[in-house]
Amino acid sequence: KAGMPEEDGLPGPRGMPGPPSQHGKPGIRGEKRPKGLKGQRGHKELYGI
Repeated sequence: KAGMPEEDGLPGPRGMPGPPSQHGKPGIRGEKRPKGLKGQRGHKELYGI
């Protein structure tokens, strides 16, 4: 009995938080990413600015 409900519960609730979690991770990482400045440095070198 526990195996059946557990399987249904895992994919159910996991699917919902799954997509929002991935979106939140990259967004927060990009905003809190202090390396963004370093990344621009590399782009500037390529751009020649």
